[in-house]
Amino acid sequence: MSQGTRSQSKRPAQGSPGQSDEEMEPPLHDLLLAKVESMIHGLESKLDSKLDEKFGALFPQLKAELKAELKTELKDEVVAELKAELLPLLRAELAKDTQTRAASNDEAVVNKVHHLESVVESQARQARSANLICHGLAEDNTENVSARVAALFDSNSGPPAVVSEARRLGAPSATRTKPRPVLISFSGVAAKHAALKHSKALRQRQIFLDADLTPQQQRIRVSMRPHYVALKTAGKQPFWREERLFVREGDRVREHMPVPGPPPAAAPGAAAAPGAATAGPSQAAPSSPGRADSYAEAFDGDSTPLLIGSSYVPPAGSRQLQTVDLTSRFTGLCAEVVAARAQGNVILAGDFNARHAVAGELDAAFQTLEAGIREAAAANSMPARTGRHQRKARADAPFFDSECRQLKRDVRARARCGGDPAEVRALERAYHNTVRHKRRAHRLAQLRRLLDDLHSDPRAFWKRLKSQQSDIPEQLKPVQLWAGYLKRVANLQLPLIAELPHLSFPVQPSAPVAHVDALNAPISLGEVLAGLKSLHNGRATGVQGLPAELFRYAKDERAPGMPPPENVLAPALVAVLNSAFVAGQVPPSVNGSLITPVHKKGSKLDMLNYRPIAVTEPIMRFCVLAVVYQI
Repeated sequence: MSQGTRSQSKRPAQGSPGQSDEEMEPPLHDLLLAKVESMIHGLESKLDSKLDEKFGALFPQLKAELKAELKTELKDEVVAELKAELLPLLRAELAKDTQTRAASNDEAVVNKVHHLESVVESQARQARSANLICHGLAEDNTENVSARVAALFDSNSGPPAVVSEARRLGAPSATRTKPRPVLISFSGVAAKHAALKHSKALRQRQIFLDADLTPQQQRIRVSMRPHYVALKTAGKQPFWREERLFVREGDRVREHMPVPGPPPAAAPGAAAAPGAATAGPSQAAPSSPGRADSYAEAFDGDSTPLLIGSSYVPPAGSRQLQTVDLTSRFTGLCAEVVAARAQGNVILAGDFNARHAVAGELDAAFQTLEAGIREAAAANSMPARTGRHQRKARADAPFFDSECRQLKRDVRARARCGGDPAEVRALERAYHNTVRHKRRAHRLAQLRRLLDDLHSDPRAFWKRLKSQQSDIPEQLKPVQLWAGYLKRVANLQLPLIAELPHLSFPVQPSAPVAHVDALNAPISLGEVLAGLKSLHNGRATGVQGLPAELFRYAKDERAPGMPPPENVLAPALVAVLNSAFVAGQVPPSVNGSLITPVHKKGSKLDMLNYRPIAVTEPIMRFCVLAVVYQI
């Protein structure tokens, strides 16, 4: 009976309604203990009921003994069963919890190490912010390094470059062929910037200034070195600003953001220019005319000026030059242009010899003049921007460079010509991936610069944030709104005065007739030359995209010992402008302007709070100046 009772009492233990899986929540050991206690309590209650049914009140002592014995046996069996089934689960849960805690501890340690490294790097950069490294300073055994360095930056103009300390880097060696670099510590960042103003003059003496880089910055520069060599081999002008690589394109400087992937391979035999590895913040190479509105440097210095000419008769006193008409036999190669310029020839750029102006054909005269200037600029590798094909400004996306634009053009061209859809999709994926990578790299670079400025130069950080200018509101971006508003402003009719008020002072006599006739005199060559000299370099271009430099520097090369050559465009301009002056009108192609609304004050949603700034064509600027000179 004891065994039967025991077997009957085990069935509830095996088939007892246990808790659902949702109730088995951590901590696991607390739930297991509670479950065991509930199971034992249920077995005891069932055991009591069974014993009451069998024995009743006849054998109370035997009932108590059997109850104690069965309780012990059932408890041992339940514990053994729980150990066999739940002990592996408990061990697995414990191992998982231990692994999770170890991983979280490792991540915390790694984050802490990274934070400490960033703090150390920031402090190192801050400590080196007023330092420079000088390369190429000749070395002498009896030298006073501090005195020699101070003599390099001796200047009476500008803030002084106070040198706190200067010492050679590295141990002296008899086998060393190059002088050891000099570590220069200045009194502050302002003194370092004052010293950098002398870098251009020092480069002419083969002395180069570079920033004092931390080991992390040096590793970044070493990793970017293949890109520097590739840009140098491609004929571009790369330079370093600390560990960041920049490229000068005309008068525009952009940071070179390499596309993720393997570094570019250097050309065979390509080597960097001397001192290129130590190019400092102000060590950029002189700019070359890369854009149409940046020709001033090319003509102000000893560079070759723009050669342009026409079939007019040269002014009196100028030397006779042989002309070469490129419009009829120019093959597109530069060899003919170079040979013609070497022989002292004037290159003809179209037939704008004022015959249209003499015939009164103003539109044709201005069109041939514009075409001639463009052709001459293109023949001398100085293309002018065409107003009819203006590229949309990407001020909001500076990472969208020439590579992205070329990929976009390839995708559109392949889609238009009905290419293979698979190839079109592949090109689209390549285009979007390139734009995505460049955008991510640009944003990371911006964030890095902001963090660097925040730790090293808070003033530059806040200046960068305050320099962010807001765009025109979305409600005012439609061009039609501005067109109507500007048209109303231009056609504003002021009330006419019926009669002049009575004057209490004597009226001055009218101007003599001779002076009035002088105002109607034709525009002279001297007035046009004076107007050309009054044009400014580096100004924005008008709708046609012709910068003022193309008009100012249309001269022949200056021979040694000879007076400055005459402007070869001036006679053609005299004929064209005189025709417009006599007709009393100018063609719409040169009478337009680019208008930019500039917000002054008040609400940005009100057009009355904007000042329209108009940029006219250069030819109209010196035309007005020529008329002013007559007055």
